[in-house]
Amino acid sequence: MVEGKLEIEDEVKEILQCIENKKNFILTGGAGSGKTHSLVLLIQEIGRLYPNKSIICITYTNNAVAEIKSRISNDKLFVSTIHEFLWKIIKKYQKELKETMIELIYSEEEKYKKFTLPKDNLEKNEMKINLEYFLNSEIVYDEYYSLKSEEDSKIGHDEILLIAEKMFEKYSKLCDILKDNANFIFIDEYQDTSEEVANIFLNHINKSKKENIIGFFGDSMQSIYDSGIGNIKDDSLKRINKIQNRRSSLKVIELTNKLRDDGIKQIPSKNTKETNIDEKTGKIKEGNVKFIYSNNNILEELKKTYIFNDWDFKNTLNTKELRLTHKLNAENSGFKELYNLYTNDFIYSKLISKLKEKKISEDEDTNNFGYIIEKFPIFSGKGKIKKNILEQVDIKSKKKLRK
Repeated sequence: MVEGKLEIEDEVKEILQCIENKKNFILTGGAGSGKTHSLVLLIQEIGRLYPNKSIICITYTNNAVAEIKSRISNDKLFVSTIHEFLWKIIKKYQKELKETMIELIYSEEEKYKKFTLPKDNLEKNEMKINLEYFLNSEIVYDEYYSLKSEEDSKIGHDEILLIAEKMFEKYSKLCDILKDNANFIFIDEYQDTSEEVANIFLNHINKSKKENIIGFFGDSMQSIYDSGIGNIKDDSLKRINKIQNRRSSLKVIELTNKLRDDGIKQIPSKNTKETNIDEKTGKIKEGNVKFIYSNNNILEELKKTYIFNDWDFKNTLNTKELRLTHKLNAENSGFKELYNLYTNDFIYSKLISKLKEKKISEDEDTNNFGYIIEKFPIFSGKGKIKKNILEQVDIKSKKKLRK
């Protein structure tokens, strides 16, 4: 199941008791507490105790999916992002999907404003749409929202969660199907889960009388995305707190305890093999904390001052720098312009998405930029093609247009 036999920690034992009592749970712990470690241990034990039971583990990012897969090998385990998992369930039910789409288009709720009438209808001022519109097409998951009658219509990342929640609310059979997919459903990094997803797993799924166990892993204080719910307040869940910190030095633990407002107070790990324990003394590393604030990007200058005398920034094994955005990482690594091209250039990003769809054969000359933009015309407002717009301006204007 997992490489090597891992010692079962107390929190996992509590979860196993929840499973025995058929009770859903939520495991919360601060940074460095080892929540993913607990998740891996739990899946290992479920595989041992319930070898025929299926497990679904869903998380927010592809990186998190890859990390969990790398730690566990289990034929009964399915790991996925929340978007891919929900789409896997609802995509088979095209009639219900289309009915829900139409309902949301005409909904007056603010959160459904993303769902608009097809562009052709708006241009003709035709405000009616029904199932016949989708008679010759299906709805597929793509990078953006687009409705068409003679070819597949598309919904993007944001729309999937809204549609899925509405479908689970309307069609109880989906709740049965969801529970049929797994005996255990674990949601990792619950704090970044949207309200719609929480409704599916905490409320709508209860329409099904079938039994399964749902568990949430995360930390309400570590929300990254504004769209996440942060904390889950549900008295039906058994709350389990992880208080040991396996990663941080003593000074960092003391600081984060002052910042937390949820009652969790971390303590150093009791395991002498953890990274925050000094190998020679067996005691937690003291560490130190410095707050430096500036309106200007003066970090490189600060590195040369007495503040960081004991820091060896060239030794990446001992000195780590955390930069919170891809943009900062790109600037620090010297490829700022490449980052800007990949993220901000409209034409480039659209061409990349078209190439990823693999709509060209291997024998075609994909190195020819002119050929590619001829094969994949990119439209820009009122039917104008970007290529034609670019041909009408000089080089200096092109630079302004890109900006």
